[in-house]
Amino acid sequence: MKIIRNISFAGLLCMASGNILAQTVTPSADSLVVYNAHVKLTIDSRTGKVNYLFSNGVRLQNTIATVEELTNGKLASTDFSQHRYSTTPMQDASGKGVTISIIHSDPSKPLKLEQHITVYAQSSHLLLDVQAIGDA
Repeated sequence: MKIIRNISFAGLLCMASGNILAQTVTPSADSLVVYNAHVKLTIDSRTGKVNYLFSNGVRLQNTIATVEELTNGKLASTDFSQHRYSTTPMQDASGKGVTISIIHSDPSKPLKLEQHITVYAQSSHLLLDVQAIGDA
């Protein structure tokens, strides 16, 4: 199996202040919402697009994940027909939070995109990662 990895650790920082006591994760039939005092993240499981709303008013809507694959060229999460997500509690040196894994797949494509978004409960930044997985 070939793995093509493109890591982009984004410091999507928002200028927020105050303490946070909790992080909320709310799944539904067609979306997942994760929020804390600093950011609200909404994943649309029909389209694979992600919306970010930061407490300072910055809004990123309908964002997609892309990779540049050597054989297949540019692949975007919207090129796939299925978007499954899962969540995993996590803790590292930056704090506690949740990692969201989104698998973008399509029966007609040899590759899948695996996207990870880590949301920290008491922090205003996110970690983003996307990789193409499969035999191309």
